[in-house]
Amino acid sequence: MCSVYYPECTHNGPTHRVCYSDCLAVTDACKASFEQLLDRPWPVNCSMFTDEQEEDGSCFGPMGDLFDTNICGTRPAYTPYQYEVLGGTNARPGEFPWIGSLRIDGLGFEGRWCGSTLINSQWVLTAAHCVDYYVDRVVFGNAHLTDDSDNEVAIEVADIFVHPEYDVYWLYNDIALIRLAEPVTFSDYVRPACLSESSDELNDYRRCLVAGWATKLEGSPLTESLKKVVVTLLDQDWCNSEASYNGSLTEEIVCAGFEPGGIDTCQGDSGGPLTCEGDDGRWHLVGLTSFGGGCARTRLPGVYTRISKFQSFITAVVSGAITPGVIEITLERAVSVTITSPNYPSNYNIGDNIVWKVSAPVGHSVRLDIVNFAIEFDYDLLLVGNGLTPLTYTELVSLTGYGLNSTWTSHDRHMWLKFKSDSSQTDVGFMATLNAVDPRDDNLLILVNESMVQQLRSPDFPLGARKMIMAPQDHSVRARFDFFNLTDDSLLAVGYGSIPLISTTLVKLTGSELPEDITSPTRELWFRFVSVTGNFNKAVGSLMGSGFVVNLTAVRTEEWRNMVRHPWKFPVLLSRRLQGGLLSKRLGQDKWTRYPQEIAPRRDS
Repeated sequence: MCSVYYPECTHNGPTHRVCYSDCLAVTDACKASFEQLLDRPWPVNCSMFTDEQEEDGSCFGPMGDLFDTNICGTRPAYTPYQYEVLGGTNARPGEFPWIGSLRIDGLGFEGRWCGSTLINSQWVLTAAHCVDYYVDRVVFGNAHLTDDSDNEVAIEVADIFVHPEYDVYWLYNDIALIRLAEPVTFSDYVRPACLSESSDELNDYRRCLVAGWATKLEGSPLTESLKKVVVTLLDQDWCNSEASYNGSLTEEIVCAGFEPGGIDTCQGDSGGPLTCEGDDGRWHLVGLTSFGGGCARTRLPGVYTRISKFQSFITAVVSGAITPGVIEITLERAVSVTITSPNYPSNYNIGDNIVWKVSAPVGHSVRLDIVNFAIEFDYDLLLVGNGLTPLTYTELVSLTGYGLNSTWTSHDRHMWLKFKSDSSQTDVGFMATLNAVDPRDDNLLILVNESMVQQLRSPDFPLGARKMIMAPQDHSVRARFDFFNLTDDSLLAVGYGSIPLISTTLVKLTGSELPEDITSPTRELWFRFVSVTGNFNKAVGSLMGSGFVVNLTAVRTEEWRNMVRHPWKFPVLLSRRLQGGLLSKRLGQDKWTRYPQEIAPRRDS
């Protein structure tokens, strides 16, 4: 009972809820002497407890259990221990069973990007600025990200819903929900947090913790172990004073930390939980890490999205009543559907984040035809991929720039598109058509064998096109160039497998040097001819000026293996690789220089 009445004290943390009758008995026995000796009001309101009991003798019905999990905010696996977020200590296994790590394939730091909070078996809360582009999966149950753990659970992402009034510049309404592809099985190490229902957090909560895998010092590398720190909820008027954030904070946020600084969240903590211990002994999600003026600086505490202000948004999304930013399209045979960027042909908005999920009839593919295209080069993107969920490993192409006239076809009956604009310049946007097509009529496939040489060349192979080359079983595809001369604003991407993906790319070629032979490690090889600048209207001229000729044939897999010293090592053409990925804006290259007062999101950048 002590932990209920003195939640500001550091302790192991309650894992069970007190029953109503017990609360009344202790209140009757202790209230008068408590108030007389300590000269402060009795801190416990028994009306929030019940006598409905679980098997272990604790009682049901915690505050903030919006989704009736009955276990939210508990942490039965946590045992007390202290080691050495900024100025904090290492968290113990099971101490934050609701925290999740957002992962992106191909990103450094084991793909870590941001934090998140599990709120029921299939839904996760995070900051909106953490889901600008992709989140591939969410990992729970492991406080040490580089160590294996039997408690770790990794679930792929199915949907992401960003608050419709999220402001990408000021980070207002910085909240998003992630729907997991399958439900999480709760355990002692993976379970949800309760959601704060209080609009008077400063008075209702006395002990709060933030946690994350962020840098320990501003600008330093991410940590391997989950860190935690005790913080104080701060008065909103003081946080908005001239001495601190000078009126830039709204009622939808809460700030926490310490006026002198020294303890704070930092880069890499974005989207993670600010949880506070409630009078019911459970841990309530009060805020999501959003931004701050540097890290742990004097009079610039951490700023968190205030959960109590978004209860209706959260419940509406989870219930399916609203699906903000997601548009579903079902195509019919021989019926074209037109999609455009917002406000087209007027300029689109800053901070747009829209997903189209397109389905064709069974036995058909989705074909995307770009009609008009004008978006800010390299900062605003139209991403296109296979399936219904934007994931890095299902991406077909990342389009940016001006003047594109290209066609893309899905490899099954589903295609997704995601349009994302940043916090500055906008333009007219794009118009595109969607059609259900018979994949056999798209002529994407070229078959080769040992006795047949097929040829691929420009200008017969136009900008924006791609081809799949397939060899017989137990064979690989060999590509040998007779001519190669591409201008600086076009490149030829080559990869293995049946789907053009970043992860299966072998080489990206440009310039005038004749490339080395390329041999696929599988029976399939793909080619994609693209414009670096986004100008797909510029024709590639005759072979006298620019273009390429490549001869394609099949070789037995064993024959190719014997030709290389180390089997299955792909040909590496370093002189041909385009450094930095000109086709897509890599997440790790984002710059946060447009925020006032050095205020920056606290995701890893």
